[in-house]
Amino acid sequence: MENIDKIEEYFLTTNKGEIYAKVVGHIEKMLIEKALERSSGNQLEASRLLGINRNTLRAKIKKLNIVVGKFK
Repeated sequence: MENIDKIEEYFLTTNKGEIYAKVVGHIEKMLIEKALERSSGNQLEASRLLGINRNTLRAKIKKLNIVVGKFK
């Protein structure tokens, strides 16, 4: 139920047409940060955990303004 309330909050606080991108971006950032945490900042290992290409991971890190150094 808690997650449903969170999703409802996006509908109430986000402009029409931007909800999907905002939710996916938020979840994607948390997922990448967790993978980096579990891999002690090793991007190759994090990309393997996520099942994505290392270059894709690096592009997403840049796009989502994730500070990799804090996971080492």
